[in-house]
Amino acid sequence: MRRLMFLFLVYWFCSVSVATETYERQEQVVAGRSKGPWRRLFLDATVVEESQGVQRIFHAVEKFAGNPVMKKEHEWEGTGPYLYGTVLWDGGKLRMWYHHINPDGMWNSYAESLDGVAWSKPALGLIEYQGSKQNNLFATRSIGLSEKPPGDVGQCHNPNVLFQPWQRDPQKRYALYSFSYEWRVPHVAFSADGLN
Repeated sequence: MRRLMFLFLVYWFCSVSVATETYERQEQVVAGRSKGPWRRLFLDATVVEESQGVQRIFHAVEKFAGNPVMKKEHEWEGTGPYLYGTVLWDGGKLRMWYHHINPDGMWNSYAESLDGVAWSKPALGLIEYQGSKQNNLFATRSIGLSEKPPGDVGQCHNPNVLFQPWQRDPQKRYALYSFSYEWRVPHVAFSADGLN
């Protein structure tokens, strides 16, 4: 019995160590190493225990004169982009997954930028629009409550992309969370590159 208890304790200790290491690796991606230094956005002093010789100075916001930085460039963008989506810093660039409306429905597109001001909309070749795949559309469109989408791919309304570098399965590095009008519930899809 003692030997069995000893083996159980060894197994438990090893399991806890592996789980703790995995959790700490995930936390390092977000907040820095477990023993510091930690990354924090100091909008308020909630996480500051003590400070000396520091003065908080608030500066007035200056609106960028070149707004909007994302403009309608293509017919499929309809009324123009609106960001029901995500912007992530990934691979040395900003990646944006965004939403827009045109007479054919609500669509999802992709753009990239090095500085957050100048955006490019690469031709992805994923979704056909009016006979061509030379566009930056990804996933599928939302076409209303009474209509089914083309094929069996489901609808994607308001795409929110999460980057998950800790995922062991490379096919799940990106998760797309969206709402589906056809089932009236949220859905999640996974991808290796955030697009396919």
